[in-house]
Order: sequence, then C-alpha cells, then structure tokens
Amino acid sequence: MTGHGHGDSISSDGLWRISVEITTVNRRNLDLALSCPREWNGLEASVQQWLQDRIARGRVQVSLRAEAAHFEQHGSLRFDPGQLSKDLAALRGLAQTEGIAFHPDAHFLWNWVQQRSGQTSLPHWDELLSPIAEAFKNALAQVLEMRASEGKVLAADLQQRLQSLSALTDEMMQQAAEMVPRYQSLLGERLTKLGLEIDLDDERFLKEITLFAERCDVSEEITRLRSHLQQGLCILGEGGPVGRKLDFLCQEIHREINTIGSKSATVELTRRVLDGKTTLEQLREQVQNLE
Repeated sequence: MTGHGHGDSISSDGLWRISVEITTVNRRNLDLALSCPREWNGLEASVQQWLQDRIARGRVQVSLRAEAAHFEQHGSLRFDPGQLSKDLAALRGLAQTEGIAFHPDAHFLWNWVQQRSGQTSLPHWDELLSPIAEAFKNALAQVLEMRASEGKVLAADLQQRLQSLSALTDEMMQQAAEMVPRYQSLLGERLTKLGLEIDLDDERFLKEITLFAERCDVSEEITRLRSHLQQGLCILGEGGPVGRKLDFLCQEIHREINTIGSKSATVELTRRVLDGKTTLEQLREQVQNLE
C-alpha cells in the first residue's frame, strides 16, 4: 500500500530541527530504506522497531534530516550568528595573546562564513532520540492515514471479486450436476446409433455411468471452494494487516479451481472454470497491494 508523510520537531534545547519524510509502496515483505546523516547510522534498528509496530509489509523509504534550528538564511548562505560572534571573540583573544593585530573586514567575514556555513557537528542520535521519535510519529501518522483510506477502497474491491467468485462457484455446481445425466443421455444415443439394444438397468451400463460420476465428482472441491471464499470475506471484515492471509487463501482457491477444471467433462463447466481463474488472478494481483 502506498502512503506519504512528513513530520518536524525541535529538540528540547531549541538547537536542532528534525525533519522526517516517509513514503511507502507495495512489497511482499517489510523492507526499510533509511537515509540519514552518516553520524546516525546506528539509528536504523530503532526506526525498524517503530515500523514493525505499525506496518506489516511494504517498501518503506525513510528520509531523516537534522539541521541547526538557529541558522539564519541569507540567499544560499546559511550561518549561525551566535557561533560567528564566538569565533571572532576566540580569534581576537588568540591574536592578543600572540601579539598579532586583528582587524577583520568584510572580506574576512565573508570567507569565514563560507567555510563554516552549515558545518555544525551533530550530537549522537541518542541525545536527540525524543525529537526524532516525535517527528517520525507525526510523519507515520500521515502515512497510516493514507494507507487506511486506500485500504478501505481495496477491501471493497476485493469483497466484490470474492462475491463474483462465489457466484461463479454456484454456476460451476449447477453445471457439474448436469454432467452425469448428460453423459448418460449421450452414451445411450451412441449405443443406439451403433444398433445396440439399450437396457437402462443393464449392470454394465450402470457401472459405466457410476465410474463417470466418480471421475467427475467435484462436490468436495466445490465445498472447500465455498469455504475459502467465505473465509476471505470474514478476513476482510477483521481489519488490520490481512494481506498475507488472503495471499495464502488465493493459493488454496486456485488449487480447488484447477482440480474442478481437470474433472470437467463439459464446455460449459470449463468456461466457468476459466472465468473463475481470470477473476482469481485479478483478486490475487489486488491482494498484493494490501497490507
């Protein structure tokens, strides 16, 4: 399922602004891709845990940025005025100690600011874990809201496809029930064309009909198929992450439809089986989009 969210927070000391952006796309398993400052590589385990509690599967791209909240922006130049004053005071003190004349001009300030622009050392991520978690929570809330909205639409679509399969199952059962009487009639017609006398109570005739009925009996497959479809509707009603359950159920539904097709002895039943496979494939593709 797809989603996007953005969250910001400020550290308790007001020095750091944390920005988190999260995007999710469809994927069979949970796959995290984290982009963050090199100094914070150890943060991935915490992010993974935060995700596992809320997202069951999908590819999740997390982009985390940290910048000094007190930087001023002048065009493309970012600098910390307070830090600049401290730097000048330190340089002036060093110059006095060494007996060096120190008279910074605009050119000196320009070069110094360019060198120091944005080059503020990040603290360890443990020290900013609270604002990081807050920004992540805000971004994730937006992602989950989008995914929930999409999930409702997908659930309605899946429910409709399951009901279509249920209707096709009823038609399969109806066609299957007509196979034996139709075969008995066709067999009788063939024997008559061959000039053979037909006794409907003949043991050999009845045995042939019985064997055909056993080979073509799909009642068990129909019963299991109906059960699977009913389970699918119940699973959709549960809410929460149900994609894996439905994915497995699709495999079982496919197995039963295949078996019914292998036992089909009429064009009509085979046609219903093919329609069922087409609908099931559409169902399976949509399930991949569900968490």
